[in-house]
Amino acid sequence: MKHFAILFLAFTFVSCSATKNIEKRMNQYMGWKKHEIIREWGEPDKDGYVDGVGKVLGYSKYKIGAFGYAYYENTVFFLNSDYRVDGWRVNRDPVPVDRLDIRIWRF
Repeated sequence: MKHFAILFLAFTFVSCSATKNIEKRMNQYMGWKKHEIIREWGEPDKDGYVDGVGKVLGYSKYKIGAFGYAYYENTVFFLNSDYRVDGWRVNRDPVPVDRLDIRIWRF
């Protein structure tokens, strides 16, 4: 039981640290223009207007995680009417971003 508690605390620490790193990395893109994101990230897998959400740029990276678990790390940038980033979201999903209904992603 003691070993389980130690592993749980270690996992919790690593998870929180990883989340903060993602937030720090992604927050740097707030206010960037669409063409700046494309220059930095390349051509998006999803680019356009989504009903109820607005303009989006979506990127997918196929990854294999622990124990052979395969997933897509999907990153979506939400753009305002001036084509500037005003929000973002990173998710792990079983399908790439171009097959997702991202209307539910926007808070």
